[in-house]
Amino acid sequence: MASIRKVERKSTGARTTWAWEVRYRDPNRKDRSKTFDTKARAEAFAAAVETDIGRGEFLDPRLGKKTLGDWAGEWLTARSTELKPKTSEGYESLFNRHIFPVLGGTSMAQIRPLDVQQLLAGMRKQGLSR
Repeated sequence: MASIRKVERKSTGARTTWAWEVRYRDPNRKDRSKTFDTKARAEAFAAAVETDIGRGEFLDPRLGKKTLGDWAGEWLTARSTELKPKTSEGYESLFNRHIFPVLGGTSMAQIRPLDVQQLLAGMRKQGLSR
């Protein structure tokens, strides 16, 4: 369950500013926190994170910082034990030739559905299938 507390942010002369900190434990039992300017935003975030965890839909915010290229490399490595070598090589070649040049350096959180649609449209223009 998430908790909210008021925390001192910084003091500037005679004035102290405050923030609201939400503390929660993710599904992997790791303690996390996030700070907000208003109590209402903190409460909304706490409710949302509790709902996501309860539904099994919680996403680690740090994973969005990983680039598609890094994620794909990890995915291909993990799948290599399940795939035949030729299939794994084919996936890697297709990714390196068509996807990496367009989206490989983009963080996962910044990839929009429109980006994927544009990538697929470009592939179709080249006569390639999805």
